[in-house]
Amino acid sequence: MTNTDQPLQIPLEFDCPDCDGEGHVYEEVAGGCFSVAFGNWLPDERKVCCERCDGRGRVDLDDLTEEELEERGIEMDEAS
Repeated sequence: MTNTDQPLQIPLEFDCPDCDGEGHVYEEVAGGCFSVAFGNWLPDERKVCCERCDGRGRVDLDDLTEEELEERGIEMDEAS
């Protein structure tokens, strides 16, 4: 059997689009510091667990929207 005889395999998990597979996102919080160079207040950021993937960095095929599937070159009829 050659590679062309095998059916197309679609991965069941993908990198999370919200955190790019990192498992965390940065959230701006009040408080920051004043920058003399910029002349304004700079926000403070903290690293928080990504809510979409619960910190795993991966999401299931069913958790992706149609647009996210199209970005990855997967058509809906292939995924079902």
